[in-house]
Amino acid sequence: MAPMRRRRFLLATPPALAGALLLGRAAPAKATLAEALDLDTLVARADDIVVAQATGHGSRWQGRRIVTDVTLRVLDALEGGLAPGASFEVCTFGGAVGDVGMQIAGEAVLEDGEEYVLFLRCWHGTRRPVGMAQGALPVREIAGTPTVHPGGGGLSLVRRTPEGTLSSAAPALEAPTPLDELLAAIRARL
Repeated sequence: MAPMRRRRFLLATPPALAGALLLGRAAPAKATLAEALDLDTLVARADDIVVAQATGHGSRWQGRRIVTDVTLRVLDALEGGLAPGASFEVCTFGGAVGDVGMQIAGEAVLEDGEEYVLFLRCWHGTRRPVGMAQGALPVREIAGTPTVHPGGGGLSLVRRTPEGTLSSAAPALEAPTPLDELLAAIRARL
């Protein structure tokens, strides 16, 4: 009788083992936990605030990580030393060099030809978006009106409660907003 029990156990083991392996398998992270920044905080932390269009990019190794240098042209300058028409670079984490790629969930990705409202901070001699993707708000036309869309894609935004716990929080811009309206709100905070 013992051999029979053993045999049933062996027959049942492969499916059970496969199920346990599938259930125990960890999925890759799809978001980065970050402090939610409201418009006041984005403005206060930014050295430069501009509306700019991405005109080119190149990725490179920086130590053991890949970074992407994005060239942009200023369309409108609200704060800082950049003037309309000027070209400048923004450095973001991630990109591809040869057949090696690196992606950081929540990092700003600036696509060539696209326009953005950028809240930039100087960091180690380079400009970077404040709060990762929160500081790079895409501008797209809706019914002929330039409209700014919420940033922060790939981020799980949180705020600390008075009790010290973290709770989900909304981004600075919760819904698409006409560009003129957002620029007026930014200028009112400068």
